Amino acid sequence: MKRYRTRGTPEMAIIDKEGRIRFQRFGSFDPASGVQLINQLLAEDRG
Repeated sequence: MKRYRTRGTPEMAIIDKEGRIRFQRFGSFDPASGVQLINQLLAEDRG
């Protein structure tokens, strides 16, 4: 938790393959938004 400076639970973080935090949210989170963001990151990786 210290490495990514998390504050507690519930917390959602999406971390890229370089280990960088690309998204971080404390509290409730819409899973569909997470899927959309992951798909964007995958597209960046391919492009």
